[in-house]
Amino acid sequence: MQTSYRNLEHLVQMINQHRNLMLETAKVYGMGSEKTLNISQELDELILAYQKATAAQSKTNSVDEEKLPLSSA
Repeated sequence: MQTSYRNLEHLVQMINQHRNLMLETAKVYGMGSEKTLNISQELDELILAYQKATAAQSKTNSVDEEKLPLSSA
């Protein structure tokens, strides 16, 4: 499954939104509050999804490059 650039861009936006929300929630409720921790877990999931998507995309690009014929110079 190939992740499109648009999906990666959307993931980055969601990561940034969750990061900001987590920081604001921590200011109000504290770092150890349930609300802050829930947002932190959601942020972790988004970051993991981004890492998996970029790793899969990198692997796909590497496989495509291996298929390219070598130029004779």
